[in-house]
Amino acid sequence: MDGHRPAHHPRHPGVHGTGGHPGDRWCGYDVLGIGYHDISDADRAAITALHPRPDFKRHILQAFTEGIAPKPETTLGNIKADVLERFVPGYQRANFVEIIEQSPCPE
Repeated sequence: MDGHRPAHHPRHPGVHGTGGHPGDRWCGYDVLGIGYHDISDADRAAITALHPRPDFKRHILQAFTEGIAPKPETTLGNIKADVLERFVPGYQRANFVEIIEQSPCPE
């Protein structure tokens, strides 16, 4: 890791970067489980001993919901809509095709 500390995750340098950063691979593993079986049981145990994850899934989904709910327009075309659809009653995701079809811009 290069020591970069994103403002939204000050204690874990480079964990949640965007594109091409070594932390991106960890985020995929840590949050989504991508590559879970590529890490040995012993290594996973060592990592979680150093960085415990009590009730991690509930907490991360709550954090996503709290961060995204005030700006639902940012969900178009990404996984954020999945979070709001699950946890915000009445939320309706935008439809990219309908937005294009209903655009006031001429053909």
